[in-house]
Amino acid sequence: MKLSLNWLKQYVDTTLSVQEIDDLLTNIGLEVEGQERFESLEGGLEGLVVGHVVECVPHRVSEHPKNKKRKTGNIHQKDQKKLDLIEFYIDKINKKLNDLSSPNMTSSESKNGQAKENKLQESDPEPRRNAYITLWNFSDDPTTKTEWAEISKEDFVLSLDALLTDPSRIDQANTNLCGIATTCKLALEYNPKAFTDLAIQLYTKGEARVEGRPDLTIKVNKDLLDDKTFKGLDPALYVIMCAMRHSWNSYYDYDPHTDTGHEGFTYPKDVTGILEGHFGVKQEYSPISSWDDNFTEIQYSISQNWRVVGLFDMSMVSSNTISFDNWHYVEIQSLVENSDKTVTLTVWNPNGGINNDIWPFKSRQEFHNALRNFIAYGL
Repeated sequence: MKLSLNWLKQYVDTTLSVQEIDDLLTNIGLEVEGQERFESLEGGLEGLVVGHVVECVPHRVSEHPKNKKRKTGNIHQKDQKKLDLIEFYIDKINKKLNDLSSPNMTSSESKNGQAKENKLQESDPEPRRNAYITLWNFSDDPTTKTEWAEISKEDFVLSLDALLTDPSRIDQANTNLCGIATTCKLALEYNPKAFTDLAIQLYTKGEARVEGRPDLTIKVNKDLLDDKTFKGLDPALYVIMCAMRHSWNSYYDYDPHTDTGHEGFTYPKDVTGILEGHFGVKQEYSPISSWDDNFTEIQYSISQNWRVVGLFDMSMVSSNTISFDNWHYVEIQSLVENSDKTVTLTVWNPNGGINNDIWPFKSRQEFHNALRNFIAYGL
């Protein structure tokens, strides 16, 4: 039989070494055949590098959603005595506890369940929790079918899960869907549950409806149903963004393979129509004339914690020349006139999903010349 030394010490108060205890037991007729070291964590902490994570940022190693969920960090090595908790160690303990508490559950199922629970605990507000639950129920349902021949359910779910976790990672990629991308970011942040419902409807049925509002039905271009993802878009974004542009486009057959410029342009009224009709986002302010100096109005909107969508002539931004086919939507995060009268604009840019993208202008007039329109929404 095997005997635990720790168990034995619960009944005998002793300071003898293991070898001394072995000899003593053998001498009284209880021969000890050998000693075996028991480790609750296989391998113990051998080879473990102890560190303190001081920064964690998204790391995009490829367009695949599995890779986009990876993180990279800067680590300062520390003496083990200065660290109370080590994420690696805690993960192993949690895995052991989960396996022990659920003997019929595989380790992968246990780990997946723990990850979901952690995500729910971190989710705020309630609509985000409900969005995750909706997505996971869809993922676990073996009876669901899809209209998309080349976009697997697994890739779609992983992509949509990543968007729920971080809406700012939305990237228009190599399409001209900056307006739709910005719309999707605000929709995800304001009403993630409705966004998830819409995405799943488009993936499974090829259309998404709003009860009592047939005019708001969003349909996919059926020519795209045999496509793999295209032009670098994530699977979920390919399904959602192309369908939105298709249904809110005077051409009504948007195809990212062929449509560019005006054929894929999203008008400000389209942004508002999608946000209000499908996600309940309220428009708080829109200028009477886009040709007025709206610098103060934008600053006021930001001070009210409204979300400001700006439409800019990128030729004016980059080279101070007017264009009519190089306009670009962004979310304006801050707008500051500096002491030297220059202007610093900070935006979220859907071209790359870039937070805190800084655009400098030489003056308010130069900023005004580049701005084509803006709308403020209450989120």
